[in-house]
Amino acid sequence: PFRLYLPLGESRAGFPRMRVSMWTIASICLWGWLLWTSAVMHSEYRGDIKSGLMSVAGLRNGWLLNLPIDLSDHQWRVLRGFSGALIVGMVVHVWLSSIARKLHPTAHSLFYAVSNIGFITFLHGKGTIWVLLVGAAVFSIGQVFKGSRLNPALTWALCIAVNCASDYYHGFEGVRFGRYLGSGFSWLDRYGGVYSWQTQFNLSLLRYVSFNMELYWA
Repeated sequence: PFRLYLPLGESRAGFPRMRVSMWTIASICLWGWLLWTSAVMHSEYRGDIKSGLMSVAGLRNGWLLNLPIDLSDHQWRVLRGFSGALIVGMVVHVWLSSIARKLHPTAHSLFYAVSNIGFITFLHGKGTIWVLLVGAAVFSIGQVFKGSRLNPALTWALCIAVNCASDYYHGFEGVRFGRYLGSGFSWLDRYGGVYSWQTQFNLSLLRYVSFNMELYWA
């Protein structure tokens, strides 16, 4: 059946190379179109902005040819603001990961668990609790039901419910852990992280579903 999707005269060995070439050409065309529209087609707007005839919130002068850059998006501002620390963190993470891998397989897994939870805590603060709770619930569904049809049904139902509820209630910001768990947990309420956890939960939702669907099909 796989041969039905191959172009005429194309072998299996040549198909991946052709696919990569197609994606490369498509990417070059897309980036070329973006550069053309931003640098040429919208040049008159840049003149109006510089002269003060047009005011756009979030626009700043960028470092590339003094072109304006849109910093109105919170996630983009955070990424640019922490880009230096992120690069250093990636280098240190790779270095420590290589050390942990040489020590013991368990040490390597433990390193990834600790570093990932630490990074999520830095990003989302107290929202990390919700991320871990949802992840544990989805993992439990997959382990309990596995090949049963209840596995995908419950996984989709939980993820969609959490996605809608977290968006409607703004990441459950009104929940105070110190009130429900005791004063010893009130410190969780004082750090909200860099940005809210529900902002990218739709991406996590797809990973959760993919993980449990692998168990269902296995």
